[in-house]
Amino acid sequence: MQKYPKPVGIIEDNISLRTNIADYINLSDNYFSVFDVSSIENLNNLKLSIKPEIILLDIHLKGENSLDNLESLQQKFPDTYILIMTGDLNEKNILKALENGAKGYVNKPFEMEGLIKAMNKTFEDGSFLSPVATTSLLNLINNSRKPSSSIKTTYSFTMKESEIVELLRQGMSYNEIAEKLKISYHTVNHHIKNIYHKMDVNSKSKLIAEINNSFKIS
Repeated sequence: MQKYPKPVGIIEDNISLRTNIADYINLSDNYFSVFDVSSIENLNNLKLSIKPEIILLDIHLKGENSLDNLESLQQKFPDTYILIMTGDLNEKNILKALENGAKGYVNKPFEMEGLIKAMNKTFEDGSFLSPVATTSLLNLINNSRKPSSSIKTTYSFTMKESEIVELLRQGMSYNEIAEKLKISYHTVNHHIKNIYHKMDVNSKSKLIAEINNSFKIS
């Protein structure tokens, strides 16, 4: 089956960076830019004939906080992945971005090839967290004073499901989990579907946010 390039939207107030991202994406085989704007307000003034499948969003735009507008952005593009790109490693901002619907977090500065890989991972796994962002979230979780009740007991996870939740929390992809646990990708996917059902979530980013808001794994 022939694969068609996926449309990408870019919201970034640094015009040089925004232009470089758009140019690089348009040179790739898998993606093309459908808009690049400096603010969500500018986006709202556009009439789009093609809706993006993924939006690259800077969270510190001039005159607006993108995190406060994530929900409205999702309402406008309900089937679109939103991938945050920022130099902000504040744990609470990372968590807020995930809780408000972002599917990934890429840290600036980044190489363009790394950005493409992050987009690929988002489409492959449903979410992406850079290793640095994952570490920041883990620090927030480990420093939390929430009750030490076991999430395994809370959600009636099997031993294998608990292992997979912990590896997801560490930022591993499905393929990496399969290799780590020496099981097939299909088996990992089956367990993750059960985990999502038990936790009433539908993405890895929401899973991590839910873990942070409930209990530590023991």
